[in-house]
Amino acid sequence: LTTLIPLALLVPCQSLVAFSSAPGQRLRARPPLCVEVECGVQRTASGGLGIQVDERNAIATSDGQETLRAGDIIVAVDGVRLDGRPVATVLEPKAEYIFTVERGSASAESTLLR
Repeated sequence: LTTLIPLALLVPCQSLVAFSSAPGQRLRARPPLCVEVECGVQRTASGGLGIQVDERNAIATSDGQETLRAGDIIVAVDGVRLDGRPVATVLEPKAEYIFTVERGSASAESTLLR
C-alpha cells in the first residue's frame, strides 16, 4: 500500500453562501473558500469503495476510507474534473484512485443571513 501525503489548495467552494450587510438589503451570493485535498482511495476487500455519495458527489458515509470525511465533495478522480458528472461515470476498474475533494464546504451550505 502506498501512503499519500494530502496536498491542499485554497479554492472557491462549489456551494454558495448568501449574505447581506444590513436587514432589507438584497442578498448577494459568493463562494466561500475551501480546501481542495488529494486523497488516496482504495477498493475494499469486497471490491467496492466503501463510500456513499449524493447527487452533488458529496460524501454521505466513508466507512471504508480513512482519508475521506462525510461532507467532502469529490471534484476530480485521478486528475479528471467531474464538472457535475456523477463520480461513478469516471471510475475505471482498478484498485486505487486519487480523489480530489473539496473540504470545508459542508459547513458553508447555502445559508441565508438576515
